[in-house]
Amino acid sequence: MTSSKLSGKLEPGKSYLFSGDESELLPLFEATDVLQFDGGESDAKSVRQFVAQAQLGAFGEKRLLLVRNAHLMSVIVQNTLLKVLEEPPSSVVIVLQTEQAQQLLPTVLSRLHPLESALKVAQVTPSRFGTAPTDLSAELTELPRDQLVELLTGEMGSQRQRLFITPDKQTSNRVVFLDRAIKKLNANANLKLTIDWLLLRWGETSGYTID
Repeated sequence: MTSSKLSGKLEPGKSYLFSGDESELLPLFEATDVLQFDGGESDAKSVRQFVAQAQLGAFGEKRLLLVRNAHLMSVIVQNTLLKVLEEPPSSVVIVLQTEQAQQLLPTVLSRLHPLESALKVAQVTPSRFGTAPTDLSAELTELPRDQLVELLTGEMGSQRQRLFITPDKQTSNRVVFLDRAIKKLNANANLKLTIDWLLLRWGETSGYTID
């Protein structure tokens, strides 16, 4: 993706995920003001200031808020940013820059529009679950526990790829549910109950639960 095309895709009032270098992004972004901070140096005070700056809107026509190395943000910091990422002011563009998007929370990824991706939709590993996987219960329950964990881990990788390319609530939920199911299985939870728990929630598009 060229810099000019990249700049043209940045719309105020939206949050983005960018996997390139900030030197490509900044020169062509026509913002009245730009605020940056590094995810690796973020703490409670800097995040509160960042959110406050975002909520004020731009001092001119528009503002760019850039988080470098976004994958280094703590879970607490990422959760603090959720609301402003979902609803930036109409004059503000928020960009999270990282080459390790898989380390961001699924709930954060689901709120970001991807600006650039090295992945192509055709290269995403096909899902074993499909859209209505309830009929898989018997097949999955027959697998040895270690093989089932391996299968779910592979499926979680596939769903993370999809989330990086086209973020949405359902895919975000699926990543969370798969992670939770894997943890249950590794803690020696009942295999059939865990599978039934996962498949029952697979198609959910609203906010997830962990029960």
